[in-house]
Amino acid sequence: MGIVSYLNQLFLSQAYDPHPFWGIFLNKSYIDRRELMSFMRRTGQSIVAGSDVLDFGCGGKPYRGCFDKNLNYVGLEYDTPGNREHSKADVFYDGDEFPFPDDSFDAVLCTQVLEHTNKPDFYVKEMRRVMRDGGKAIITVPFMFQQHAKPYDFFRYSEFGLRHILEKNGFIIEKLEKNPKGLSVIFVLLSNQMPRFKSDWMNGLVWVTLGAFLNIMGLLFKSRKDSDLFLNLLVSARVTKP
Repeated sequence: MGIVSYLNQLFLSQAYDPHPFWGIFLNKSYIDRRELMSFMRRTGQSIVAGSDVLDFGCGGKPYRGCFDKNLNYVGLEYDTPGNREHSKADVFYDGDEFPFPDDSFDAVLCTQVLEHTNKPDFYVKEMRRVMRDGGKAIITVPFMFQQHAKPYDFFRYSEFGLRHILEKNGFIIEKLEKNPKGLSVIFVLLSNQMPRFKSDWMNGLVWVTLGAFLNIMGLLFKSRKDSDLFLNLLVSARVTKP
């Protein structure tokens, strides 16, 4: 393996679960990803062994390790050539109704997906349909972030918008977190706007210098107080059925 390929693999290895120290230099979304992974680990512990779990829009299943190994963990993805090649999904479908009977799962995971759907209300209804009574939904969405995965980037969610769409579809919100929040958001957004070059070497140099500086500044300005300036909403909710 060449040095450039090795470095690319090193950066990729830090994409979703960055190391507490080295990740500062290797992941331009360090603060964002650390917060998401922390939430997933804390929330995933509540899903008991033997449960049936659906990961809607699973991609490469980066959060599978946050849950007990003894689960029936099913990844669901939209059927495209790209997803067929790169996704670790167990089931591919046409993007309409989920291909599962009612009351099939004890938990549904939906991370950074609803902003990419042009009918979020429909998919929240589908999540509820395939969940058993008392089941848990783990949902994360962005509130402030640049356009990405264009042209399939449709929405951003305020706390009140997400509460509305979940509660009207029979979900009871147990936990809602805003992370990261405060002035650290500015540095996260700046980090994601770093210039990109044709040279992998130049990109790597910028990431481990300017990217690390912005990550450190974001950590210094990280707020524990509630704020209306935040990047993501992280939600755990229960479903109730008659």
